[in-house]
Amino acid sequence: MAVDRSYVYIDNTKYSLIGIEESEKDRRRGLGGMEDMPESSAMLFVFPQEGDWGFWMKDMDFAIDILWLDTQGTVVYMVRDVQPSSYPTTFKPDNKRARYVIELRSGTIERTGIREGSKAKMPLGI
Repeated sequence: MAVDRSYVYIDNTKYSLIGIEESEKDRRRGLGGMEDMPESSAMLFVFPQEGDWGFWMKDMDFAIDILWLDTQGTVVYMVRDVQPSSYPTTFKPDNKRARYVIELRSGTIERTGIREGSKAKMPLGI
């Protein structure tokens, strides 16, 4: 039976996944090189264990919001409106560990009220 890996839910808001990045190579590329992303979409990064994973805006053409989530899918840290011009700055949680990272179009945190403690429901099989 096929597993639906097309969506992630954050506080019951549904986001279409434009990618699930599970390999180191794919996680390094991320959204780099894409021209834009739809408002209701997300990129999900899956790591083998919890850590203080850093993200940068290399090869990015648009701003994003970034969420770090623990193993249970709880948002433990977030950064709003990260601009492409911030590269080579690396963004990562202070004294918090995450297993997943979700990138959203800039303004999503503000528009939807996502906050630390918000819960995400991962796609089946993640």
